Amino acid sequence: MRKTLIILFLFSIKFCNSQSKTNLSKLLWESVNSCYKMIENGSDEDYGMDLNKIDDAKNGYLQISGSWPTCGCSCTSTVAAFKNLQGKYTLIQTDEEPCAWKKSIHSNKDLKSIFPENFGIQSFGAKVNSENVSFPYFYLSIDIPRYGTDMKVELFTIPFGLKNEGNQLISYGYGNFKERKYLHGISTIVNSIKDQNTLNHLVSGNFNKIQIEDLKIIQEEIGDDDSRFDNLGELQKYLKELKEIYIVYNQLETTSLVFGWDKKSSRFYIKSKGKNKTKTSFLEFLQNHAYWSPVC
Repeated sequence: MRKTLIILFLFSIKFCNSQSKTNLSKLLWESVNSCYKMIENGSDEDYGMDLNKIDDAKNGYLQISGSWPTCGCSCTSTVAAFKNLQGKYTLIQTDEEPCAWKKSIHSNKDLKSIFPENFGIQSFGAKVNSENVSFPYFYLSIDIPRYGTDMKVELFTIPFGLKNEGNQLISYGYGNFKERKYLHGISTIVNSIKDQNTLNHLVSGNFNKIQIEDLKIIQEEIGDDDSRFDNLGELQKYLKELKEIYIVYNQLETTSLVFGWDKKSSRFYIKSKGKNKTKTSFLEFLQNHAYWSPVC
């Protein structure tokens, strides 16, 4: 009788563990369903469904990715489960659609309730007022771990030309745009001008001080189509906005953190900070960051 009870007890534990893994796997797959459907709907009749996956439910991790014709657009969805002391799961997920210029972080909980307390731009060392800005300057990118619970977090500038909805300096991704403007002309200008003072003249509006050689380069980016600026005044307007982003960027002590997971409080905490960021000039800032451009 005693032996039978022990066998039944061990079987029940094994059964519960199996059920738990099955339920978690289902939960993870439900989370990535949006990306899965896009891959499925875009599948080619001749070559089938272009689906890549890392299905590791035993470690609470799932990642899927795939593309579809004709432009080779794609999506990637990654989700992981973080368990608390009561055995309940908090899901953290990232989604990306490059053709749509969409990136997002989301969870089955309110992100503010699971991210470190008072998390914000000051967590990266910048001492600025992050309240009630007209649009976010930066987006958060996270590297969801397959093993363990430490999670790398990085801060990037939202591609120049995109103004995301929001009134905080940091957004959890981008994709809900209030404005899109093709600013590649600025990249062309800053990579071509010869006089180091030209950029300052453009920002300050002292156009008459710009040397003729550089003015010719700038005039190539002035025109009546969507890929160019209406006039020097419009170019100045966008450069001044980028200068505001640069000022905050240059205050950052670091652009990377590592979050640790606290099972007791069911939230992350800042475990460590990345290496100190070197300061750059405004010219280098404009040369080395991403710009938005339409994708088919």
